[in-house]
Amino acid sequence: MKKIFANEKAKKIFKHFLEWIISGFIGAVIGMLFSSDYLAASIIIGISSVAIFVVLLMLNRFDEKYDILKILKAEISAGNYPTVIQIGYTLSRPLHLSGRYAMREAIGQQTLIACRKIDINRNIRINDTKISVRYIEAKTLIDDLGWNIYLLGQADVAIEKIEMGIEIAKSLSERDLVIKGYRHILGICEEKNKKEKRDMAEREAQIVLKSPEYRAMFSQEEAYNHAVAEFEYAYAKTLIDGSADKALEIALKVQKVFSAEQTDDMDRYCKTFDLIGDIYAHSDKAEKLKQAKLTYFQGITECERHGRSERLIRIAIDYISVLIKIMRVCQEAFEYGSWEQQIDKEEKSVYDKAWVCVERVENRNLMKKLKQQHKDYIKERKRMRNVYRNIT
Repeated sequence: MKKIFANEKAKKIFKHFLEWIISGFIGAVIGMLFSSDYLAASIIIGISSVAIFVVLLMLNRFDEKYDILKILKAEISAGNYPTVIQIGYTLSRPLHLSGRYAMREAIGQQTLIACRKIDINRNIRINDTKISVRYIEAKTLIDDLGWNIYLLGQADVAIEKIEMGIEIAKSLSERDLVIKGYRHILGICEEKNKKEKRDMAEREAQIVLKSPEYRAMFSQEEAYNHAVAEFEYAYAKTLIDGSADKALEIALKVQKVFSAEQTDDMDRYCKTFDLIGDIYAHSDKAEKLKQAKLTYFQGITECERHGRSERLIRIAIDYISVLIKIMRVCQEAFEYGSWEQQIDKEEKSVYDKAWVCVERVENRNLMKKLKQQHKDYIKERKRMRNVYRNIT
């Protein structure tokens, strides 16, 4: 229903019917002064109008000709599986970068159906490159129906899909895809505290990374360093609790690789600010927490520059979180007056930027977290004002 009312045509139809219904009820109320029959007639008119409106909504196919899922389903029904695969594979990464997780999952489901309806030994030409159907199936399971589902809040389902994709990738000797799968499992298991599976993923990935066959896949040193850096980004997260200094060393190295002129991977470069900020924020020392705050803020600026809406929201949540931690564990980090004048404004500015992004992307989990973090900040500020007043 929300999707329908986002359509201007539906809004106009609803507006006309609403005006008609209101007019009828007003007339009926006035008519009641003379006869109760008008009220019954008005109720009948109202119910009939709503029913007619619902029928019109169903008959008017608002923007269906532009509905990508409808197009893909029609192509599957027609047996045009290569077309579905080409569209789904091409849209996958842009949808991820823009935070359209729900749409990416839905399209991924159609891509997977198409892959399983076609000869697995066949190649599909995408952007002048031939890619095997089996490879696309594995990548869809690992990314669109694995990592993407995790971002939507279903960790166990995500791991299951990723493991299925890894097995296919192994059968194809697609080591880059195997590494990506283990990298995703590493990240999920670290956050969900599944240590045994996390350690298994790290061990298996290291075996592949250090193999001569994997190194031979890359003709240029920069490409190999980039691939290794992608995994080390996930690995650094696992070190934050036990070895923060080593995690920071790896994170700074990874950031340098992603920002290098030869690599120029600004999407992953933006993510490194979140990681480095997390490492600093793990400390209880004022200087480290202030560094975390500055790092997060820089990350938000970089996300704005490079159009990373989803990552901006995540960093904003972490930024507000570290402000709360500063207030709770080291109140001397900022003087009360400067906080009142500057930090509150910065927090509100960051929240507003993130909220603009959250209204565009399809992630209710992030929306909920952002709202809650902002509420927690305001609550803590009120508490700190009372503490400060009692001290002074």
